[in-house]
Amino acid sequence: GDSLASRRRPLQNALRTAVAAAGLLVSAGGFAFTSAVAARSRFGSSRLLLPKSITHRLSRIRAAATATETQKDMRQQAAEAHLERLRDLAERGLADKAEDALYDMIDAGGKPEAAHFGAVISSCAPGVDTERAERWLFRMKALQVAPDRGVYHALMRVAAEAGSPNQAEEWLKESWKEGHEPDLTSFVLMLKALRKAGDTASIEFWFERLMEMGLQPDIACVNEIVGAFAERENMEKAAEWFAIAEQSLGLAPDAETYKSIVAAYSARGDIEEAERLVD
Repeated sequence: GDSLASRRRPLQNALRTAVAAAGLLVSAGGFAFTSAVAARSRFGSSRLLLPKSITHRLSRIRAAATATETQKDMRQQAAEAHLERLRDLAERGLADKAEDALYDMIDAGGKPEAAHFGAVISSCAPGVDTERAERWLFRMKALQVAPDRGVYHALMRVAAEAGSPNQAEEWLKESWKEGHEPDLTSFVLMLKALRKAGDTASIEFWFERLMEMGLQPDIACVNEIVGAFAERENMEKAAEWFAIAEQSLGLAPDAETYKSIVAAYSARGDIEEAERLVD
């Protein structure tokens, strides 16, 4: 009797575990061993099989879990599709359509993330609609969506297009306060805002700050500085930064670099110097 009981005990324990996993309440006395179906093994012992009712319950649980995962995948795919559309509209500066697309997403039961709001805010940049951009920051916070670095980049982009370096700096500071340390994009946008404002006195200072933070500048940073001086017809400084890019930073000038400086030389009638740079 003791030998049989000791052989049955692990099987009873296994059954109790399976029943509990199915969400069924097992009494203190346990499920009757005799209610299960035994099948012979080559060792002559018994293997306990679950009753059909429990098997069906487990199957339903597995099916529900699979359906839940499928729904998650579908929601994720829908969110990615919405984001792609919003970014396309933002790039074209279609703020009204971007707003409509986000509202459509919400109406369809979607849950927009920071990236979706960031795209809508970015759509305000070409039209320099700073008030609309700030309204969307307020709305996303009201919906308890925390702005990430990308959202603050979008806000800085709007400020840069508005030629408002003070506002761009405020967004950079707020982003940092929220735990998002400035990256290279943050500084490029800051330089862009200074260029737009024609503030050549501050633009070199901000480049120094970039270097002090240990960031590696790229040609986009230099382009903003070259462009700022070229647009103010300070060709000596523009040429100086053109040389710094190549000789000190090891950066190859790109089409934008040449475009700024050649346009400035051409504007003041120095076609020969413009042609020399192109050659």
